[in-house]
Amino acid sequence: AAAGQEGVVYLTVRPESGGQVQVEVQGRLGTFDAQSSSNREIATGRRVRVLEVRAGVLIVEPLAAS
Repeated sequence: AAAGQEGVVYLTVRPESGGQVQVEVQGRLGTFDAQSSSNREIATGRRVRVLEVRAGVLIVEPLAAS
């Protein structure tokens, strides 16, 4: 249910250790473990899109800055 959703990085997502994002799933805001889809860090506060879920971890990509 999380794939395709947009959210915000809660704890910086680092390539080596991951991080956490806040995403609304089934009408409820939750905080989930996340990994970057690329090998780049995604800073706290950055908007992201969930590409997929692997073993309970959200795989995310940063959205273009607006």
